[in-house]
Amino acid sequence: MKDLKHNKISLEMIACGHDVDHPRFDELVTPLFDAAFRRLIGDLVEAPKSTVGTLASTEIMIARVRYSIKADSVGGWIKFPISALIVFEEENRGVKSRTIAWLENRLELTASPSLFGTKPN
Repeated sequence: MKDLKHNKISLEMIACGHDVDHPRFDELVTPLFDAAFRRLIGDLVEAPKSTVGTLASTEIMIARVRYSIKADSVGGWIKFPISALIVFEEENRGVKSRTIAWLENRLELTASPSLFGTKPN
């Protein structure tokens, strides 16, 4: 971590090279997701209040796939859709679907007001 700070490398500049099936995936991706989510919420707070549609978005790179997390205004609610973009690789829909499911679960754990301060398993 000291080397990262010394070289001014932040978590938003790091990608995870392992896919969701890696045994330490949670441990590796959670800090990257948390940094991306903090960016998303920071941008969301700064967004104009009467905006309709996408209020903010962020991205996280996992195993050469770009996952986008958006904050969309939908009928007075804010939804957080997650999508994936794969370029230059043959798509593995199973891995992509499981990764999106992991990200959605992590999003619920991170954003649920009833779970603030809790730690995921």
